[in-house]
Amino acid sequence: MIKILIVAPYPVIREGLKSLLIQHQDLQVSGEARFLSDALSQIRAQAPDVVLFDLEQLDDENGVSEILRTAPITKILALGESAEDARVVNALAAGAKGYLARNASAEEMGHAIRAAHAGMLVLDSAAAAALLARTRPLSETEMVEPLTERELDVLRLMARGLPNKQIASELVITEHTVKFHISAILGKLQAANRTEAVSMALQQGLIAL
Repeated sequence: MIKILIVAPYPVIREGLKSLLIQHQDLQVSGEARFLSDALSQIRAQAPDVVLFDLEQLDDENGVSEILRTAPITKILALGESAEDARVVNALAAGAKGYLARNASAEEMGHAIRAAHAGMLVLDSAAAAALLARTRPLSETEMVEPLTERELDVLRLMARGLPNKQIASELVITEHTVKFHISAILGKLQAANRTEAVSMALQQGLIAL
């Protein structure tokens, strides 16, 4: 059973989400919160697996970071009205596992929560396109040096949303080596984080989904 905490400012949003999630037997809404302070208290008490975090709560841009500081292994899935919202990028950069539109279907919501819980990056098509559009293009001449074949292998698995442990298993290398390759990838692509590195690589055609 995946325990879920809903953090949204308006009752209509929280009730709508609960009506979607109740359709899934493996998902359980363990609590709901209107404000970040309430959410942090419930996270400490209940240890939810996934937090559905409405972007309206990101007026405090440290919201996602605060949750992860309180519960580092909790997965956060951001929800919003539009993928064009600049706060989508902020949430992903802060550590959210993905973004989904509020009007997603019950099936889409269930799939996204399960994927985020498994450690995968979750982006609907609109969010993926918006993220790519916001990413600064990087030409080959701007790159410090080309990516090696092994770094490209790691990057392809990063694009699938796999955590370091699974990447290591797939490539039959150690997690330490995976971290070394990711550090090199970020440096060569001049990317701030994994999400940005994957976006830049996709945009430049270095990898494909």
